[in-house]
Amino acid sequence: MANYRPDDRSKPWDVVRYLRMSGDQQNKRSPDQQNDVIDERLQRSNLPWVTNQTYRDEAKTGRMLRNRPDFNRMLADVKSGIIPARYILVDTIERFGRNEDLDELRRRLFRKYGISVLCADQDFADPNTQNGEAAALLENFRARADSRVKRHNVIRGKRDKIRLGFWPGSKAPFGFSLHVVRTEPRGDRLVRHSHLIHHEVTAAIARSVFMKSVRNPSMGQGALAMWLNERADISDEFKPFHADTVGRWLCSPIYTGELVWAEYSTDIVDDMRILERNPDDEVMRVPNFCEPIIEKAIFDQVGQFREARRTNRSITEAGTRRQVGMTYNYMLTGLVRCGTCGASMVPNGSSAYVTAAGEERRYVSYICAKSYTGLCTNKAHVKEDWLRETVIEKLRERLFPVDSNEGEPPWMTEIVDLVKSELARTHSERDVSRPALAREMSQLEEQTVGWSVSLANSGLAARLRQKIESDYASALDRIAEIQSLLNRQDSEFRQVSEIVNPSEVTSRLNRLSDVLSKDCPTLCNLMLSMHIESIVVSDDGQIVMRTCKLGSCPESMHWCGENEAEREAITSPKDRHCTQPRRRVRIATEDLASGNEDSHLREIAEHVTNPDRFAGMPDDWFWTDRFLIPEKSCWSKDNASAVLKRYLELQSKTGKKPSCNALAKEFGKSRPTILQALDYAQCDHDESTTKHRRASTVKIKGNVEVERRIEEMHDAGVLEKDIASEIGTSRSSITAALKRLYDQRGLQKPDGRATRHQD
Repeated sequence: MANYRPDDRSKPWDVVRYLRMSGDQQNKRSPDQQNDVIDERLQRSNLPWVTNQTYRDEAKTGRMLRNRPDFNRMLADVKSGIIPARYILVDTIERFGRNEDLDELRRRLFRKYGISVLCADQDFADPNTQNGEAAALLENFRARADSRVKRHNVIRGKRDKIRLGFWPGSKAPFGFSLHVVRTEPRGDRLVRHSHLIHHEVTAAIARSVFMKSVRNPSMGQGALAMWLNERADISDEFKPFHADTVGRWLCSPIYTGELVWAEYSTDIVDDMRILERNPDDEVMRVPNFCEPIIEKAIFDQVGQFREARRTNRSITEAGTRRQVGMTYNYMLTGLVRCGTCGASMVPNGSSAYVTAAGEERRYVSYICAKSYTGLCTNKAHVKEDWLRETVIEKLRERLFPVDSNEGEPPWMTEIVDLVKSELARTHSERDVSRPALAREMSQLEEQTVGWSVSLANSGLAARLRQKIESDYASALDRIAEIQSLLNRQDSEFRQVSEIVNPSEVTSRLNRLSDVLSKDCPTLCNLMLSMHIESIVVSDDGQIVMRTCKLGSCPESMHWCGENEAEREAITSPKDRHCTQPRRRVRIATEDLASGNEDSHLREIAEHVTNPDRFAGMPDDWFWTDRFLIPEKSCWSKDNASAVLKRYLELQSKTGKKPSCNALAKEFGKSRPTILQALDYAQCDHDESTTKHRRASTVKIKGNVEVERRIEEMHDAGVLEKDIASEIGTSRSSITAALKRLYDQRGLQKPDGRATRHQD
């Protein structure tokens, strides 16, 4: 870097340390060992640097950034100045990470904040000199190359095991178990070579799923999972079954005895794990790898049925740009959660249809994703349009009160008090008193002045000189530590004023108001997720919405929340059927903005997709609103009185029973809707007898003669609609009669839908 002047390393610079281990199978003492190495190198180099904070991530891969909580907390602290730091110390550059984006991150930290990343294995060499830059590039390349070499060696070994007929590794697929054929000692560990064999219990379960799918082609993976969960003959140790799991079974050729390996590979792109299909020449296909559980013909037939049911195919046209990230059709996606199991409630829509008035309509409701497979008892349905309007109305009521003055929201004072109270609580927990620290530092400085005079005495005894030098060094270290604590307090109080800046908060609220007025569900979801923690729907119809008062100040949340252990305790599932909230899929922001605004939206997207963004924050930092799902209604019920009134007017005017078709045309509805409205009206007004429905002329249930005729005609192959015409009743009545007939015979009534996809 031009005109760069290296730091004077003999000064007591403020530093932080970062320790990391990649996986659970690594040495548990690895972070402690890294810390010891940093201590040894500092002492060996005689560097008087002051460590203000140590950050530690355990079992976190270095290839990603956002999955490392302490790493991100460290960056937020040093950037904001809450933790003063000139250097970030790590054992090796691999501990800082193996992501290609880290090169740019290191440069940005130095250029914008004056913070450098130093490695103990390089004796904390300055990476900003020409030699240091070259060494840093080489080290970063070596770290990434080391990962590629390890990956190549692992894949080579797995391919060799497959060629020898052994299972390449990992857990055996459902329905199989591993039979150890031979063992091979390699150093201090024992390598087992195994074959796949049928599991005595789960193989039958897997086969039954394929056979059920063949017999019932209309059953999708969700219905099959529910069927498995409801089976009493399956032990609870294998439950629950999930729809996605069943779907993977149905498309896995291992159940036909063929192993297909390395069909996909994973990679990290833009700090996001992606799945890519490998070229065909890299995919290993081994027929007769193990004994099949089902026949190839059955597997192919199930595949054909699944393809026939698949209506939402993703067809990528040639030359089209592939979108990175998710876009939403509904602005509350990801915010609505089930109060029973904790799973996300997903928007489920009916097929679009055209009303009698020519209007295209589609009903969308939020339902628990686990209720599909019988894993959750919450059957509540919440209409999307009603919930959206209710939530926005309540949010406007909270954030934009009618009696608010221009400029500053009325709850701004409350936010300032909350932040200052939290800051005071944090300081009290640290047992830090600013006046006490100032007094202690003043006393130490006075002592050091006296010690300096004593050390200047050439006739001072050697033993006494050694004692004074030791006390002098300890006092200097303590003075540096106190100064760091005082600087941190100053930084925190300064950040409080920045966090709750009224003009900044007002600006963000105005932006939220503008966004809510636009028809862009994805952008609305981003803004709403900054304020709304969750919208929890219980099976009794009660809805609880928690809104963070600091939603307009997301910068405060990384230090206002509790520690990581408390976060995990708060978000951990209560039992095995409860769902642990996961980070949402990255939201596509490219089409929402451009340039610097896109970069800002990406930062917001990273924040709001984190399910723990509000974890550990005190309850008094939230508004809690409760409301009930409205009673289900429909047009027929709401307009029953109006339809009845018009019916009676026409009847009085003409002296005849009005035509329901004419009423349907007049109201712009269908005939069944008008009939249902008159049914509701007649229930509410017992004195009115409209006789709008044709009275049944034939009684079927209990009428032996009629039931015998229906049985004879059905056995002769007459269609249900023709039987209904012959008997003089509705088709639904014939269907019910035939169902009773088959129940008497102890058989299941044939369903034409079961053979719909066999053409």
